[in-house]
Amino acid sequence: MVNNAVAVGAPDETVDEIPLDGPPNMTHEDVEAVNRRLKHLRDYFGNLRFMYGSFRLPWPLTRTQYEELRNHAIDSWLNVMSKKGWELKSKVHIKGPFPAYGYSSDWQSMPVLDQQEFRAKAAFQKTKVEPKRIEVLVQAEGGLN
Repeated sequence: MVNNAVAVGAPDETVDEIPLDGPPNMTHEDVEAVNRRLKHLRDYFGNLRFMYGSFRLPWPLTRTQYEELRNHAIDSWLNVMSKKGWELKSKVHIKGPFPAYGYSSDWQSMPVLDQQEFRAKAAFQKTKVEPKRIEVLVQAEGGLN
């Protein structure tokens, strides 16, 4: 699963108020504070990551059809995750059904009445660890002068 999370400011800030150019907005103290705040999660979960998936099924359907289609969808998801280097470390939790929507644009969605959506969640551990270097712009201690 691709996570394209974008950091935004406090809830009272709008996107227009967040500077996108100029000097970095985080100091070394900010980075250390974030690391301290998240340390207990790293200690508790280690290198486990919770991943989410969703799938749609035709509706209505019998219990047997549901179980077969659900198992096929979950097996497909687990195969994709294993190809990406993730190993399943928990039970797969499924929630649903939820109404399914057909998205035709960013603002318009219509309910799909003959389908239902189900959501899956599981803990995975990365098996193919590849070192990556990610540059994080941090403001210099003495400023940018």
